[in-house]
This record gives sequence, C-alpha cells and structure tokens, in this order.
Amino acid sequence: MICSALLSAAAGTEYTAAMSRSGISIQRLVDLSLFSRVIAVEPPWGKFYLMTALLNETGVERIETPDGYKLLMQPEPAPTDFHLNEYSVEIRRDEVIVTFDGATVPGRPAEMEYSALMIPERLIRGASYTATQADGTARDGTIPEEWVLQARTLCEQLTKIVFHTKWGEYTVEVLDGFPLTMVDRRGFGFDVGYDTETPGIWIGSAFPLPEATGCRNVTAVRFDFKPALTFDESLAPTGSAEAIPVEQLISMPENLPARLPAVKEFTRISDERLPPVSYTLALPPEFAGADAGRLTRAAARLNDDSDAPAKTIAVHFSAQLKPEEYCLRNAPEAVEITAATPRGVFYALQTLNMYREDHCEIRDFPDMDLRSVLIMVDQNSLQVHGEIIEKLLAPLKINHLFIECEYAAWEALRDVRPEWAISKADLRRLIELANDNFIDVSPLFQTMGHSEYLFANGRNRELAEDDTLKVYNARHPGIRPLMTRVLDEVVEVFNHPEYLHIGHDEIGNEATYPQLPANRQIGGRKLIIEDVLFYYDYCRRNDLRMVLWNDMFVFTTPAGEAGSHFNLDEELAALPKDIIFAYWNYDDAIPAAAIEKLHAAGFELIGCTWYSPANNASMAQWIKRYHALGMMVTTWAGYQCTDRLLADHADQVAAYLFAAVYGWDNRPEAGRFSQTNELNLRLFPDWSDPAGPGTLWDLSPIANLSLAPDSHPFADEPDPGYFEHLAAPLGCAAAFQIAKRDGAPAVVALASSLHPAFPGSVEIALNRSARRLFFLHTIGRADVMLKTNQVVATAEIIYQDGGRQTVPIRFKKEIAGISDDYNVHLPKFRCVEWSDSTGEPVRNWYFVWENPRPEAEIASIRLTGDRRIPYYLLGLSSQ
Repeated sequence: MICSALLSAAAGTEYTAAMSRSGISIQRLVDLSLFSRVIAVEPPWGKFYLMTALLNETGVERIETPDGYKLLMQPEPAPTDFHLNEYSVEIRRDEVIVTFDGATVPGRPAEMEYSALMIPERLIRGASYTATQADGTARDGTIPEEWVLQARTLCEQLTKIVFHTKWGEYTVEVLDGFPLTMVDRRGFGFDVGYDTETPGIWIGSAFPLPEATGCRNVTAVRFDFKPALTFDESLAPTGSAEAIPVEQLISMPENLPARLPAVKEFTRISDERLPPVSYTLALPPEFAGADAGRLTRAAARLNDDSDAPAKTIAVHFSAQLKPEEYCLRNAPEAVEITAATPRGVFYALQTLNMYREDHCEIRDFPDMDLRSVLIMVDQNSLQVHGEIIEKLLAPLKINHLFIECEYAAWEALRDVRPEWAISKADLRRLIELANDNFIDVSPLFQTMGHSEYLFANGRNRELAEDDTLKVYNARHPGIRPLMTRVLDEVVEVFNHPEYLHIGHDEIGNEATYPQLPANRQIGGRKLIIEDVLFYYDYCRRNDLRMVLWNDMFVFTTPAGEAGSHFNLDEELAALPKDIIFAYWNYDDAIPAAAIEKLHAAGFELIGCTWYSPANNASMAQWIKRYHALGMMVTTWAGYQCTDRLLADHADQVAAYLFAAVYGWDNRPEAGRFSQTNELNLRLFPDWSDPAGPGTLWDLSPIANLSLAPDSHPFADEPDPGYFEHLAAPLGCAAAFQIAKRDGAPAVVALASSLHPAFPGSVEIALNRSARRLFFLHTIGRADVMLKTNQVVATAEIIYQDGGRQTVPIRFKKEIAGISDDYNVHLPKFRCVEWSDSTGEPVRNWYFVWENPRPEAEIASIRLTGDRRIPYYLLGLSSQ
C-alpha cells in the first residue's frame, strides 16, 4: 500500500483528459500522461508546417459520446503545408483513445515528430514492463529507479507495452497505424526550452514522411489500480490557526565565509588572536611603477578600521618562487610577504585578509596557470560585473576574464548595434577595473557559428548563409573586411590582449550547412577550415593566441565517444598547434574520448564548464590529467539582463568559485562547499531579517496531512526525515510553530498527484494587521521541469476591507526543492535543513512578504496550488 487513508482509487474512478497549449493530458485520479504534440517540419528541420503545442484552447472542440466525450483539436488557422485530419483524445468508460491522422501535401515532404504520451516519472519509476514489437518480438525490462541527464531509448517499434507499477497496471496499445518508441527523458525533459518542458517516459515516434503521404496512429491507454490501493484523505479541520506572540521572532544564526581557496601550507605559530590593525605597505624596488599603485590600493582595501593601530606589510622579492607563488608571515609586530611577481604579492594580500587574526606562516601557489570565467556584457555590466570583480573574483584569485563582446557598441557594427550595448568607454573601464585587480582580460568575439548580431535591424542580409540568419556566408567578399575592421577595434579596446577567442562553434551539421548552392559545391568542411585559418592569420599578424570552441572538430557523442562534424577531426593534424581549443562539456561525468583526442593531437586546452558542481569537479580532474592551461567557467546569461543576472542566474555566478577553488587546489575534495552560500556571504555580507517581536501561528487546527512515517505522507517518495527533524530549534533565522496532529508533525498540503483528494485551496484566518509575513514551506518532486520564476502556488492576502494582494510563490524565488542549493533569494539563514539517511541535504525554505498595507487588517490568506507540483506549508509567522 502506497499511502494510508480511506479513499479507494480502484473503483468508480473515471478517466479525464484535457487539451491545452501542452497538447493532451490524461488523468485517472493521478496523472497518466502530461504532454503530447504533433510536429511536421520542412526537412531537415527548417520551416514548421504544424506544431500543435502552440495552439490554445480556442482550437479545441468537445463532442459528447454515449460512453464519455471526445476532444478534437482544430488548428486555427488551418495549416496549408500539412493536412491534420484528426488529432483527438476520446474518453471511454474503460480506456482512453488518442488519435493522430495527417498527411503531407504535394511538394512538401516532412520530418514528423509525434509525441503520444509523457508518463510521469513518479508513476513509472521502478516499474517492470512487458512489450510487443511490430514484428511480434516480445520484450521485457525495468524502468530504472535512477535516471541520467540525457535521453535514453529503451525500446523501439512498439505495438503494445504493459507497465507493472507500484500504483497499478498501465497499458499502452497501438490499435492502428505506425508503431511507437519509448525513451527515458526523466533527466532531460522533453521539449527543452519551451513552456511545455516536461520530464518522464516519452512514448512517440519520429520519421521522415514523403510528399503527399499519410500517417496515422490510434493508441489506447488503460490504467487499472491495484485493488487494495488507497490514497490519503485530507484531515478535517478542528478550528482556526492560533496566534502565539513572541518577544523576538528573528535570531540570526552564525554563518561565516569559508577560507577559499585553501592554502597549500599553513603553520600556526601560536594560538594568539591578533587584534584589528590598519595596514601600511612597504614595497621593494622590484615592484615599482603601475604595479606599486595597484598593490597599494589593494592593501588599502584591507583597512576597515581607520582608528586601528598601524602595522607594516613588508614585501620581499625572490626570483626563486613561481610567478604566482607567495610566502606570508602574519605576526603581532609585522606582516612579511615574499613573492617573485606583483601578482604573487596581490594574492598574499587576499590571503592575509582571510587570516588577519591568525599568528601564522603560509606558503601557497596555484595548481592551474589559467583560472578564468566567461561573462556576457551589456549596459549594466560596469556596475554589476564591477562589483563581482571586486567582491568575488579578485579575492578568490581569478586571474583571467573572457568577455563575450560582439554586442558592444563597435563603430564597425553601428547599424546593428542593440540599444542595450555596453559602450566602449564602459568596456574600457571594466577592463581597467579587472586589470587593477590583477585580472587579465581577453575578448570572445563570435564569428561564423553565432553571427546573428550581423543581421539585426534587417541589415546585412546579403552576408547571410541562409534565412535563419545565424551563420554568415564565409565566401562573401564583404565578410572578412568587415570582421577585420571590428576585430581591430576589439583588440584596441582590450589593450592588445593575450588571447582572442573566436567562438566558431555550432555552425551546423552536414544536413543544415551550407545552404547556398555555390557553397554546397565547396562543402562545409573546406569553408570552416578556410574561415578558421583566416582568423588564425589575423591573430598571428597581431601577436595574439587564438582560442576556439572544440565542438565542430571534436565533440562528445551521447555514447561518450569522440564525434566530429564534416570529419573535421581529420584536419587536426594539419592545423597549427599554437591554436588553443576551449573544450566545453557540461556533463556531470565527462567522458575522456573527446578531450583525449584533442590532447593527443598536440593542442593546448582550456577546460570549460558551466554551473553544476559535479561538472566542475569532473573537468578539474581532466585538466590535471592532461596538463591543460586551466579552467574557464562559462556564463550563458547576461545579454540584455545583466541587471537581473544575480536575481535570475545566481547559480551561474556562484560557479565562478569553482574556477577559483579548483584552479588553486585541484583536489576533488576542494569543491565540497556550497557555492551559493559563499556567493551570498561575499556579495551580501550584511543581509539579515529584521529583529523584533512577532507572532507564531499554530496551524495544527487546519493542518491536513500528518507527517508520521507510518502514514507514508509523500506516497512512494522516500521519507526525507520530517517526523524526526521538524522540531525546535529549526536552525533558521525566523521562528515558527510546527503544527501537530495526533502528536506527529503536520502540514497544510494542497492537491497534487501525490495527494489527489486534497483541496486545491486552503484559507487561513488571521484577523490582524502585519508588516510582514513569513512562509515556511516546501515542494515535493514535481511532474514538470521547474524553471526559475515558475509559479508553483499563490498566496492571496485578503484584507478586512475587501482589498486583495496576490503573492506568487515562484520557484527559486520564494520556494525551492529539498535538494536545491541556496541562492540570492533563499539564503542559508532562511533554510531549515538536515541530512537524510543517505547523507544528502533536505532543505525547506521560508520567504518574507512585505505588506504594502501594514496598517490594514488581514482577514485571511488563501493558498492555491498547481496539482502538478506538491506544495506543503510547514509554518507561518508574522511581524
């Protein structure tokens, strides 16, 4: 039995279905399928003839039938390049019938993609199955409990499959038409990038369809619950929430930043705690000129108490040390730093700031020569990235910054310049700020593969390879003079940098590139090589090291092997070996084949990562093994939204810590810290909730779900330990009164696929005014891929005078999952956390709502959920 309760799910439960922008969804008390769609597109994936997922409900007709009803999709307007004869879902007493019938028109062959079903992960996890293929072959298998971050085909050419799940028996049977394929997309939601992005087990088919040809599929769906299966019923309320006044609602827990990156050698001279001081820098003659000014300013930034006694930092030069190595002695009478370069001195100053109270000696140096991040810039970058440089990158000893800059205000591209472009003056100041913190700066200027910027405002279409306006025509006589002019500007603004990163990735494959007839005769391979060598010659003439992405020459296939577009890997032997490949791979476990192939071909490499901790840890070990130049943490956010960079993409900014930490200390265990907590502590060191008296609200009378372990409150989900750990003190800054029912912790739960019989809304009576409300809550595993800012529930504040305020509860803004990390909206001090039986963190979050009408009495709060996302209110307080 999955849940304890009295509501029988086996008898009298009808099938239901809906048609919406997400296609067809099917339910029988629980969700059976979340998503469907039909796509017909011009080969090879060019113009869309039909995409049903973009339709809205005005295109759906409901037809009553003797046995139920039928929903029929009516495209509006009707497509002219593809005939959709029928796309429908029919509800019958004992089954659901999904029908797709369509045909191409003369002169319009198509690539077809038919998504018949998307079975929720929760329903199907661990299920065994038996299947029949079109040729009569019988197959059997099991849906793994765990999934991987990629799509995996489980079975093809299916005409019938029966899943034996924890909930019951789920049958999918093709009654007519083409067979179907089953793909595990639980770790890589189908329809990635669309509002309909959904994880689960995908049942569908993809195939080419010649012109004037029909295709048809009629599939029956049946789900029979286990006879003894029951679901939780919502506990009946016993009264209203009760107010408990407290003298102090907020108590900020201690949370100090970690000393990152870790030093190589640390010797404590004594346990004496050194008092606050004001530092004065004494430099040797070897460190004169501009470097002396930079170091003097860096030392001055360590002084936060002007009345503290002075202490001299005596700097000594030693040619025996490595370029970034330093020795530091912090004693009561003075500080001594020994280094071979001004940069070594600068890094010693950053370390001194971490150990200023310790009587100690330190010897330190980095494991990687290049510790870099890639950023995108716009009109707000000087302020936003300037703060990140001073508070994050410099103290963490990042030594290189790559700036993607094709959208800056270049004179050569005046006609296509966006309104939000960073000015050349601001870009210069940003570079100067980085240089002042001993961070070198190099440009990434996208060339062939991402040249969309050239075609903005309807300009330069004659330079395009095709109507997608993503790739320029490398053989057009105007393209190379134009690129030369703009690169000359770039090199000048960046003060003749060490590297020029030309991008040159994602140009296309043999099916999509080139498109111009003359270029087809030449071939994609030759065009790409010619273009790469053009930029290589430019770099050689200007004394620059050229960097480019790896994926056109060598990439990692889904099977973990080394692939190549246009067989460009065969050109590696002839390419100049002073080209640097920026090898990007964002997998958590990076296969060796691709990076090994580039290394064996004799190229220097930069390992490029994204924001996943596991991805950065994996890449760091490959960098160490193949003696790569170092690491670049990439940021794919910032254009047009740098002012929202931290609000919407803090996880990407927090990953900068990995470039610093692994670049300095390349041990796997070096990355065992919360990067987002460290980000918050460095960028927002004074953030706290306001102190003062408040009110705890005891929700016991309205709590409708007991968290007692024997009641299986989260259905077939593992028990994350709420019964044991939801007790005072909670460990977060704000205090809450945890509800109890029959002696066990309890919560307010809303209807979801875990709790289908619970109410969709719950109202909590307050009848008092409040300046702010504190909501402690959590979510269970959702049936959709949750995205930042996605609304998972709403809290409607209802005032006694009839006024209302709707408060959206958004993913990673007001709430997050139990395994999610902290962010700039949900810091560590707003988290109730513990470790589950496997050692993994369980995190529950609270957010603070500031009342715009603090003088008005609040009558009640109405919580409303989304049944796809299990929502639980754990506690409520006010102030």
